[in-house]
Amino acid sequence: MDNLPVNNLSVQNYKPLTELVFEELRKAIFEGRLEPGERLRQQELARMLGVSRTPVREALQKLENEGLVANHSRKGFVVRRFRLEDIRETLVVRRLLEPKAVELAVPNITEADLDEAERIQETMERLAEEGPYDELPALNREFHHLIFKACRNERLFNLIKSLWDSYPRCGFSVFKAHSGRSFEEHRAILKAVRERNAELAAKLSAEHLENSVQALIDHFSTLSDEEQT
Repeated sequence: MDNLPVNNLSVQNYKPLTELVFEELRKAIFEGRLEPGERLRQQELARMLGVSRTPVREALQKLENEGLVANHSRKGFVVRRFRLEDIRETLVVRRLLEPKAVELAVPNITEADLDEAERIQETMERLAEEGPYDELPALNREFHHLIFKACRNERLFNLIKSLWDSYPRCGFSVFKAHSGRSFEEHRAILKAVRERNAELAAKLSAEHLENSVQALIDHFSTLSDEEQT
């Protein structure tokens, strides 16, 4: 946990402390500052973040619910290691939710939202050519979530967000390797949404999800057994 900055979160009182600690730890996991398998000692985290142990414990429990950490009887909380089976299990749920969210979004999404999605897509295409490449995954998430959010079903949208948040990041190198096909699929989805073709947009979204997850599975399949478990 040496890569976590000492930061007194207790002075940032615009949010509950548990939420602040949760966001800080989740960000550290996503950015690789807290590595897979690393033990998360509550007392040390509380000291580094300038809070008591209670919000740390509650934040760790939230991270466990999202699948980012595991709670072992002897070790306590540790950053979870992802397995191929984790990806496949998550795909089953995403396959049910995301096409439905796109279908529901089609009649609701505004022209302004569609223009913003277009802008994000153009930015991704430019960065894929020129860099910096490490911004691509975040922009990809922004593109999809802009459409998902237009479903106007908060519970559905939050479920999708939680699945994305608990998903192993493939990193920009994997994303860039498949960006050509991915961008073509984005354009096709966006076109179907603009034409208010809900059935086609949902179908294209499902196909895009399958292809994206397969790319991630292919990537993880190349890792050693130690990295996968």
